Amino acid sequence: MGYDSDHSLAEGEVGKCGCRHQFLGDMEALFDQIPLGGVSIVVTINSPAAILWAMYLAVAEKQGVDGAVLVHAAERHFEGIHRAEGIHLPAQASMRS
Repeated sequence: MGYDSDHSLAEGEVGKCGCRHQFLGDMEALFDQIPLGGVSIVVTINSPAAILWAMYLAVAEKQGVDGAVLVHAAERHFEGIHRAEGIHLPAQASMRS
C-alpha cells in the first residue's frame, strides 16, 4: 500500500492481512507476554524485512533473550503477498517467458 497506517488512505486496510508494526512500540505490544526465546516466527514480507527483524531483535533483547537463539524466517513470496493484499496479477504479467 505504501502509506503509514494512520494515513487517511490506509483507513480500513490496516489489519486486513497481518497486523500493524510500524514502530518499535507496536512490535513490543505484539509480542507482549510471548517469550521470544521459546517460539519461532515466519513473516511473508519484502522490503521492510530487515527493519522488522531489527525490531524483533530489540524486543527479544528487552526480554533478555540472546539473539543467537531466536528462530525467525522471512519469506519473499511476490505472488503470495499480492494475493493476500487482494491484488490480482495476470499470470502472463508475473511470469518470464
